[in-house]
Amino acid sequence: MITRAKRTPPPARIDWSGPTPRSVDDGDLYFQPDGLAESRHVFIDGAAIAALFDADGPIAVGEVGFGLGLNFCAVVRAHETRAPNRPTATLHYVAAERRPPTADDIRRMGARFPEITPIAESLAAVWPTPLSGWTRIRLGGRVALTLLVGDAADELSGLPPNSIDAWLLDGFAPQSNGDAWSDALLDVVAQAARAGATLATFSAAGAVRRGLADRGFTVEKRPGFGRKRHCVAARKAGSWRSRRPIGSVDVSGRGVAGVCAYAALAARGVRVSISADDAGPAASALPLAMVSPRLDVGDGFAADFYPVAFRYAAAFWGAYPGWRPHGALRLATTPEKTRKFVALSEIEALPRDALALLSPDAASDRLGVKTPFGALDLPAAGVVTPNVVLPALIDAAAPTDGTADIQVLANGVGARDAIMGAHAWMSASAGQMSAVAGADVQVRYAGGIVFGHWLGPEDGDRRWIGASAAPALSADQAVHERNFAAADAALQGWRRAGAQAIDVFTGIRVRTRDRNPVMGRVSDGRWMLAGLGARGFSTAPLLGEALADLLCGTPPPLPAAILDRLSPQRFV
Repeated sequence: MITRAKRTPPPARIDWSGPTPRSVDDGDLYFQPDGLAESRHVFIDGAAIAALFDADGPIAVGEVGFGLGLNFCAVVRAHETRAPNRPTATLHYVAAERRPPTADDIRRMGARFPEITPIAESLAAVWPTPLSGWTRIRLGGRVALTLLVGDAADELSGLPPNSIDAWLLDGFAPQSNGDAWSDALLDVVAQAARAGATLATFSAAGAVRRGLADRGFTVEKRPGFGRKRHCVAARKAGSWRSRRPIGSVDVSGRGVAGVCAYAALAARGVRVSISADDAGPAASALPLAMVSPRLDVGDGFAADFYPVAFRYAAAFWGAYPGWRPHGALRLATTPEKTRKFVALSEIEALPRDALALLSPDAASDRLGVKTPFGALDLPAAGVVTPNVVLPALIDAAAPTDGTADIQVLANGVGARDAIMGAHAWMSASAGQMSAVAGADVQVRYAGGIVFGHWLGPEDGDRRWIGASAAPALSADQAVHERNFAAADAALQGWRRAGAQAIDVFTGIRVRTRDRNPVMGRVSDGRWMLAGLGARGFSTAPLLGEALADLLCGTPPPLPAAILDRLSPQRFV
């Protein structure tokens, strides 16, 4: 696993005063004055991008040196032109960048080239404040950008072998940025390239040409653009073939795991159906679902997976009705938790615009009631209404006919029961929520409040609190007592004296032995997405993306080390 001290990287420092933007840190130009024509000559033509889009099926383009996104916008424009109406002709763009731009930088770049201005504006509109590691960004239904922030060789080493159809090497010049042209970088580029993959770069340096030739590429020196005398085009040994269609897929389960898997496959033009094969009342049917991040100090799976899953989930649900982006306060309930929150703030576990440390007085002022240990302010968090968003995602779903080539088990208890031996590493419990009359709640904060349990925002005439876990479904008074006791400890005076529960929700949720989700191949023709526990709505959107990419043979949104920790094979 990659070790990172601060998780929020410094943004690129750019001098816009000249005829073309210049990197302050590297002292090099991002592109020449006619940058779009340069991009098309060196990269689009050099890597034969347009010809790739003539083939049906997904195409994966990798870039070293995302810069301001010019090459990305040029490739998207070529994709729009050459593959406008084929649902399976999706574009998967993977880009490594050490110092990512801001959304405003992308807009300023796009404004210089009217032909790609709309694409740059669309990208800037969904551009998150960058976080170290991998971030998946979707641009419409058929374009996925995976931004890798950090050392290019380290981050790109997480790509699957044989996954990239075309490489664009566009780091700053070797003399100012040697890491972007190192042997380690060329090794991972060659490993990730498919047979017959193309490659283009503006650098015609002898060391670059020899490095590519040594790794199985046939190298051609081409006329350069503008002040550059030469550029390079290359092709990896072997015959390139488009990816074979994966056949039909049936997803079992209409909870959040199954719906997100279905939506990701449908977005790729896969013939997919979904069946309601749930054992018992699913936790996904709850009245409100909290979308907030699990945050961990240090390095490891949890610290690398959960923040990026949350950020993707918030963007994903934001495109549908039923999303309420009111933010959340995560309360420290012990002095130990307070120390952890201070550490999370210091390492910037989320970007500064998405995480702020609040003192006990500041947190109490926001809440309108006293909380003893302070809080983390999470403005990007929110809640979804499952009975609104889930049907919207499968509105046009085809019914299953029982003849699918591939089965995805995403039906909670049913998934556990279908896999031999899974009872040893998956367990089911009841998640139970209590409703309190809104008039009886004395908290003025409008968002969600997390304290082990959570108190949701107003939902009509009530506010929901939960979710306690129990071995079996129950609707007795003990459910409410557990939920109220947790809130009483964290929020002093949060309810009026004598306030009682007015409703209850109970649903079955499944978790794994290590309390992390399970996603991946179980056996030939059988895959699994389950064990999401209490974090289904914060993790299922990105897990659905990852599952669809693994099935389709396109670069996933998570590196290999994280995928290994998600795989059901970890329990075998």
